[in-house]
Parts: sequence; structure tokens; C-alpha cells
Amino acid sequence: MSRPLRSTGDLLVVLAWTLAAGAAVLTGLPPGTVRTVLAVPLVVLLPGYSLVSALFPEDLGTDTASEHETMSLTGVERFGLSVVLSIVLVPMVGFVVNYTYGFFLRPLLLAVCGLTVFLALVAVLRRLSLPAERRHAVSPGAWFDETTGSFLSVARRDLRVSPALKPSTSGQQLLNVFFVVSLLTLAATAGYATVTPPQDDEPFSEFYLLTQTENGEFVAEDLPTEFAAGESRDLYVAIGNHEGQRVPYTVVMTLDGQEIDRFSTSIGAGQTERVRATVSPQQTGDRLRLSFLLYRGDVPENPTPENAYRESRLWISVGGS
Repeated sequence: MSRPLRSTGDLLVVLAWTLAAGAAVLTGLPPGTVRTVLAVPLVVLLPGYSLVSALFPEDLGTDTASEHETMSLTGVERFGLSVVLSIVLVPMVGFVVNYTYGFFLRPLLLAVCGLTVFLALVAVLRRLSLPAERRHAVSPGAWFDETTGSFLSVARRDLRVSPALKPSTSGQQLLNVFFVVSLLTLAATAGYATVTPPQDDEPFSEFYLLTQTENGEFVAEDLPTEFAAGESRDLYVAIGNHEGQRVPYTVVMTLDGQEIDRFSTSIGAGQTERVRATVSPQQTGDRLRLSFLLYRGDVPENPTPENAYRESRLWISVGGS
């Protein structure tokens, strides 16, 4: 295997896995084992691994220069930090998504996919910018030896382990503790997600906004945020019925709390429908809250985000005509 491919093979796997998970989200792959297998690493491993790879593109190798050693990590340390950083990054992404599109599964997973792809590409470029002998390359055999040595060191401190497998510094010992905790977190999360798939008695509905590109493709990005008073712009409201039965839905559009339109539809179990919504704001101002409120069945007399079943929102600016 050529050196460039060997030194970036792990990142190519990360990119392929992330794109596969993103495709599963976009195509509406139903909940189940396949979706879980794709999503769990995306949430608890791949974002952190991409970040660690971007920050530490060098390999320990055979270079004994102190500056190279201090800027490198072992495979065990990389894995442990990857899980820890993923647990930190994903909630941060969720916080940003919550204040842009609303906290829904599809935009959250797509945002995590985008961040992971960006970090992985940065990591690829950083590795390839180094001399071939200093690029980090994954070695399954060496990683297994490091992992075995780390567990032995933590679990049985009085056990005699070869010097090559013993943590040489307090910093490495701390990272090994991070690794053990992270691995346990990963195993618990993956196990829970695998053995506890969504049940029929836990119905839900997906609800998100789309726009249509010039070639007819529906995407959840580049949603319009700039309007002129009286101008009409088309959006599409996507509703996915996972309730187990046909459900009558009503969508109420409000602008800064004032209702501007509503429409109703009935969707069969397991189906997703896109409904065109024409937005024609009359009120002018900056950072106006355009809300799409989803209701199942009857709509309250005063529709608000608090009494809606689901909400998708946009912050828009409306200028004079």
C-alpha cells in the first residue's frame, strides 16, 4: 500500500462512514439496526477523531527528537481523546442547531456530518503536508499492543509489563484513564442504542423546513432570511409520520406571534409529505421570528410555540417594499 494512502486510510474510512450516515439521514432511513450502526460512531467517535487527527498529524515513528515526541500521541491516547472530544463537540453543535433550525434529529445529524467532514479534510491536508516518515499511520497490531498494555497498567499496577507498554509519564497515565472512561461510555451508549430501538409505543413525527434548488432538489440549507414587505417566497414543510397510524396535521405560520397562514394535511403511517408554504410577510423589521407550528388534530384557539407539538423557525428580516 502506498505511503499517502496508508497514512490517510483511517481518515478516508471516517469520510466514507460520515457520508454514509449523512445519506441515511437525507434518504429517511427508518430507525433500526443499520441506522444505529451508522449513527452511534458519528455521535461518539468520528468528530473527536477527526479533530485529534487535525491537531496531531504526526506519528511517534522512530524520530527521538523531543519536539516530535511531545507533539504526538499513541493510538490508545488518540482513541480515548477522540471519544471525549466527540462528547464535547456534539452538544456544542446541538446548541448551535437549536438556535438556528430548532433541535430536531435530522439537522443535528447533518450538522455533525458537516463538521466531521471538514475536520477530516483538514487532517488529511495536515498529514500530507508532513514528510512521509513523520505522518501518522494507523497500525492495528501496534494499537492492539498499546491497548492491552494500557488496560494491564490501569487494572493491575503491580503487574510487570514490558517497558514499551508502560505509561512513561503522568500525562500518559491520565490519558489512559480518559481512554478507559471513554471506552466504557462508548460501549454503554452503543449497547443502549442497539438493544433499545424505537418501539411502536413511542410514536413521533418529524418536522423540518426545506427549500427547492433550481434543479428541483429539496435541501435543508440556504433557507431565505431576507424579505421585502409583501414579497412572496416559497418554503416547503416536511412532515414525517412515525405515529403508527394516519394522522391529521395542521401547520400554523406565525410572524412574531401573529398568525399569518395555516394549512392542514393527512399523512399515512410511515410516510413523509412535503407541503409548499408561501410566506408573504407584511410586517417590517429585523430578526423577526417566523414560526411553523405543527399540531396533531385540533389547534388551540391561541397557537403558540409552547402549545405546539413541534416547531420549526427562521429568524428573518423584512424591509420596505
